[in-house]
Amino acid sequence: MKLENFFHKIYKKLKNLNIKKIILVSGISLVSLIIILCMVGYFIIHNYISKMNLINPKEEEMMEYEIEDDLEDEFDFYDEELDYDNYGGQSQEDRYMSFSKSLSISEDENDNQITSSLDMDKIDENLLKEQGYDEIYEYEEAIRKNIEDESIPIMEDKNVFNILLIGRDARSSQERGRSDTMILVSINKKNKTITATSLLRDIYLEIPGKKNNRLNSAYSSGGAKLLMETIKQNFKIQIDKYISVDFFAFIDIVDAVGGISIDISEDEVEYANESIREVNYLLGEDLNQDIIREPGLQMMNGKQVLGFARIRSIGTDFGRTARQREVLELIFNKIKNSSIIDLHHMLNKILPQVTTNLTEGEIFEQILKLPSYSKYQLQQWSIPIKGSYKNMRIRKMAVLGIDFNKNIEEIYNRIYLTD
Repeated sequence: MKLENFFHKIYKKLKNLNIKKIILVSGISLVSLIIILCMVGYFIIHNYISKMNLINPKEEEMMEYEIEDDLEDEFDFYDEELDYDNYGGQSQEDRYMSFSKSLSISEDENDNQITSSLDMDKIDENLLKEQGYDEIYEYEEAIRKNIEDESIPIMEDKNVFNILLIGRDARSSQERGRSDTMILVSINKKNKTITATSLLRDIYLEIPGKKNNRLNSAYSSGGAKLLMETIKQNFKIQIDKYISVDFFAFIDIVDAVGGISIDISEDEVEYANESIREVNYLLGEDLNQDIIREPGLQMMNGKQVLGFARIRSIGTDFGRTARQREVLELIFNKIKNSSIIDLHHMLNKILPQVTTNLTEGEIFEQILKLPSYSKYQLQQWSIPIKGSYKNMRIRKMAVLGIDFNKNIEEIYNRIYLTD
């Protein structure tokens, strides 16, 4: 009996040792597997991030503002009707140059009728008032006072991450271009909201380091750094980072997700096709390639979506920015619902054309938060808000004069205010 008890005790000890050993080995294996998966995940994500054009924040901080000559008014290819049938016998390039020249002459004549050759920078305040420019003078003063008003603090919060999305109208890789699209994406972790705020490009304000101008001229003068600083100083909001793409990158992004379905009206078809023809010219392709044949809900490729997003002649710039936010949401939804394989192909094509000052660590952080972001409420709006602006002509430019206080207050209410 004693011998039996002895062997039973030995058995129990061995059994306990085996269980502990199994638990220990299993635990080590599990930890090892997690480490291996994390390392594989890191290298996969690192591989994607390495494809992006990352701007070193320290180097960017050392950059000086690059001041370019002002363009008194920019020429929008799609702002007028183009007759493509009256240039028979000419080459494609000659036809393009002919109607471009006719449009620019027409635009100059209209501007001269409105403002003559007045140079606002050479006229003192008294003469400005005497010649009936009280309204312009008062608005220039409002801009100055807003910039110098230290009673309004810069809006920032550790729970809010502001990323500026910049769509550049550069016609080539060597050209900086202007910021045709500016959408501030604000991620509020406390309110669990993502707010997309379109900033209209024709807002007339102060560009730090140069004279007052349209908002979109800040990018052509000093890149993303100057654009971010311009928005910060005029609208009293801290912008943390930016992401930038040009027209051609946008086309590739839409094509990479397989296109998106858009319901386009008959009037929109006409103006979208003007933009498509411009892109075709720049790409050296047939002017009528990929033009939209009819209105209605249809799957569009990158070139067609770009044409739709750039329409400005219908609904002014407010309608244009609404289209841009619609396109952005459709692209986001397409990416969100893509398979791993499709997502891999998309990222390989898209990321090399993205420029950002996000660090690799910040990109990792945002990627890890994507599952929680998918549950956030999405809000969309634009600046200036209704009833806070007026159309003006300053230095031959058609601009928006805005009430800064109203718009700054609305920014705070929509992005920072806690319910």
